[in-house]
Amino acid sequence: RSFLGKLFMRYFFHRYRTLEKANFPIATRENAICLSIITLSLLIQLLDITPFSQWTIPLFQIPFPTLFLSTALFTSLFTTFVATAPIIGRITPIHRWYLWFVQYPLFRVMESIPWCTGTNKHGYIMHLTAPKLLGYGYVTPEQMDNICSLAIVRNPYSRMVSIYGYNRFGEMEDFKTFMRRWKKLMKPYLEDGEKEEWYTPCHLLPQFEYTHYNGKQLVQSVVKQEELKYLKTRDGAEEAIKLDNSVSDLPKIV
Repeated sequence: RSFLGKLFMRYFFHRYRTLEKANFPIATRENAICLSIITLSLLIQLLDITPFSQWTIPLFQIPFPTLFLSTALFTSLFTTFVATAPIIGRITPIHRWYLWFVQYPLFRVMESIPWCTGTNKHGYIMHLTAPKLLGYGYVTPEQMDNICSLAIVRNPYSRMVSIYGYNRFGEMEDFKTFMRRWKKLMKPYLEDGEKEEWYTPCHLLPQFEYTHYNGKQLVQSVVKQEELKYLKTRDGAEEAIKLDNSVSDLPKIV
């Protein structure tokens, strides 16, 4: 990858980790940088520090301190409230704008097809279903048949609580209200069977859509999340085989 591609991928993973901690993150690197720029811009204007306070953009005749101040304010508000999981995942026009933006204006610099990670017009690549990975050509049928592939599924109720925690509009939105609104977002899938990210964000899809296609299981193994504990030790793996649970299906290499 180019230097720019590596830089954007690093920022993608940094941002992904940030959004796992808060719905609308305030204590971020972006806001720290923006706060520094805002403070510096205000000091230049208030103290009338020349020549910085007198520099202007010729085309618009906007002073540089004003430009820096407005840009920092916009960036802070955008990264804190707009470029977040609840907004991108639940506000359809913004969700579609995001898919368009990472694909075209950003020239797909946040995707890594060989590693099946990152993001583009198809959504978050690491969250694509097995049928989509095959349909988009990211994985060939031969690779799917020959590689060690597995999917980790979890209790549907537990999954829904996790989705609520990640996608809610802050702590003021209770679970019941969230569920009612979430069901409305599922309308394209429930009524038309629409699975494309443009219409149905990945978190809205049932888990079987990730592992099966027309009733056929595409991944080699399907493992229950609560049974992953058996993989921590060799004795645990042997116990899993005795109990005949989902972990016992895994190839020896795992």
